[in-house]
Amino acid sequence: MLIKILICIFALIFFFISGYLWLHRQTGFLLFTPERHPQIGTLLTFWSIELFIVGLLAIAGVFSLVVMVIALIIGCLSGMLLGLTLVRFIN
Repeated sequence: MLIKILICIFALIFFFISGYLWLHRQTGFLLFTPERHPQIGTLLTFWSIELFIVGLLAIAGVFSLVVMVIALIIGCLSGMLLGLTLVRFIN
């Protein structure tokens, strides 16, 4: 039962991050602005949709242990890759 609650929290975190990225596509995002980095909007659109799908997969994981493990693995890799793609724009 506890793992189902934790996976729901995991999904809510991914939904929150996805919504944040979606809403900040055209405005300033952390250190990045669309004027300085024009391709950041496309990148944020991709990651917001991808994280939303991972959140849906995590919700589906409440009913299946295999789907839950897959959602956790994809979610961890997605978070890491999101950070790595944003590091490219720091300079």
